[in-house]
Amino acid sequence: MGLFLAFEGTVQENSVYIWNDSITAAPFDELAAVVPGVLGQPGVGADTAGAENQSGLFHGAKVFVPDNTAVFVFSQFGVEEVYAVRGGYLYQNPGLGGASRRQIAKQAKDGSQGANQKQLGFINLREIRGIRFGTRGTVAYHDAYYDEDMEVSAFGSFSLKITNPERFVRNFMPACTNDFGFDDPSARAQILPAFLQSFALALNTLSQTCRIAQLPSRANEITAIIAEEETGVGKWKENFGFEVTQVGIESIEFSPDSKAFMKLHGSQQTKQVKQTEKVEQAEPKAAVAMSLDQQIETLKKLKELLDVGILTEEEFTMKKKEIMGF
Repeated sequence: MGLFLAFEGTVQENSVYIWNDSITAAPFDELAAVVPGVLGQPGVGADTAGAENQSGLFHGAKVFVPDNTAVFVFSQFGVEEVYAVRGGYLYQNPGLGGASRRQIAKQAKDGSQGANQKQLGFINLREIRGIRFGTRGTVAYHDAYYDEDMEVSAFGSFSLKITNPERFVRNFMPACTNDFGFDDPSARAQILPAFLQSFALALNTLSQTCRIAQLPSRANEITAIIAEEETGVGKWKENFGFEVTQVGIESIEFSPDSKAFMKLHGSQQTKQVKQTEKVEQAEPKAAVAMSLDQQIETLKKLKELLDVGILTEEEFTMKKKEIMGF
C-alpha cells in the first residue's frame, strides 16, 4: 500500500499516452517550497499553469515527479512517505475502495473527506532565491582602517536550498498542508532572527581584514561564514533539511554618528595634506622624494577623502599624479 516507482527518469515516448492525467507538481512560485498537485501530462517542459488541482490520492492514481522535485504523502495524522527520485509512481491502496479521482476531488472541495484521506505535496529542490532581509536597527562593525566601531544598517537578500526533503516536511513545515513558501509569515518569523544573528557575526568576523565599503563584494565569504556558524543558521541543514547557499548585500547605510565621524576624520586628513603642501612649498630644497610605502599610504588617505566626498575625482587624480610623479 502506498506509492510504487513504475519508472525512473522521463516518460518513454511510447508510454506517454498511458501517463496522461498524471498528478504532477503545480508551478513553483518564486519563494514556493511546497505546492499541491495538478493534473498534467508529464514530460520535460510540461506546462501545468492553469491545470486542474488534484492533490487527493485514489487507488490506481498515477503520480509523476519532475526534475529537482520530491513528493510526500500525508493525511491529518501527519507525513507518511517522502520520495525524491524523479519518475512515475503508481498509488496502490485497495482500502480506498472504488473512489474515483473526481469523487476524491469533490470530497476535498466540500470538506467531506475522511481523516485518513491521503494527499500529495511536491517539494521544490531548486535554489530558492530572493528572500529579503534588513537589519533591525544598526549593527556594530569595527573598521580596522579607522580603528573605530562604526554603526551600519544592511539590506539585501539570501538564497536557500532544501537538501533533505523528508527532514524539511517533518521538522520545519506546518502540519497537514501542501502549500507553503519562505514568504509565509511563520517561516519568516522562524528564519529571519537566526539569519540576522549569523549575519551580524559574519560582519564582525570580516571586520578584522575588510573595509566596510568592501562588504558588498565579499558575498561568498559572508555566505561561508554564515553556513558554518554552529549555533544558528549553520544548524538549519541538520535540524530542518535546508541551507543558505548565497547572501547578497544590496546596500549599506551608516548611522548619523558614523557619518559624522567619517566626515571629521576626512577633514583632519585634508588639513594634514594641506599642511604638508605648505611645508613643501616653503622649503622646496628640503623636500625629500617619498618612498614607495609613503606614496601608497598617502594615496590611501586621499582615496578615503574621495570616498567620503571631501575630494572630487578631478582633485584626487591631480594629487595622485603629483605623488606618483607622472
